[in-house]
Amino acid sequence: MGYKVFSFDISEFEGISSYQPVIMHYKQGDKKGENALPFGWEVANESIKNVKITLAPAERGKTLGIYFNETNGINSLLTFQEQTSPTGEINESYGYRRFKLDGSKIEDFYPLVLLGSYWYDPDADMFRFCGENDLSSDLTEDFIDNIPEYYIIGIRLVR
Repeated sequence: MGYKVFSFDISEFEGISSYQPVIMHYKQGDKKGENALPFGWEVANESIKNVKITLAPAERGKTLGIYFNETNGINSLLTFQEQTSPTGEINESYGYRRFKLDGSKIEDFYPLVLLGSYWYDPDADMFRFCGENDLSSDLTEDFIDNIPEYYIIGIRLVR
């Protein structure tokens, strides 16, 4: 996966003075995520109307730089557990999906992007990451249950 840029219009949320980036880590079947950002961090701007997230992978997809807007970024080591097929093939790939920004929250933040590991599909005899392109914040899409491990990148809005 090369560089990927996502842009989200948050102008419908009035009175925003800043936002706090959130990265939550989930394992298959988890209902509550684990915070993958060990420190507080806030992006402030006089007129926040848009959130831009740039994913900059390196090291065969194991290191993922996450940049919010133009200059506010973190280089976070997001690792995915290797997936192994019955024949011993190892896969470290991950895919992404964006969330519909519909005003709904997961836990206490607005989800923007999901990064998830590929899973092995024995019927197709291959690793895959397929499903709906735009996710709902209630994560009711069928393919979510197949993802062994995933991260959700989002924001907490500060008024």
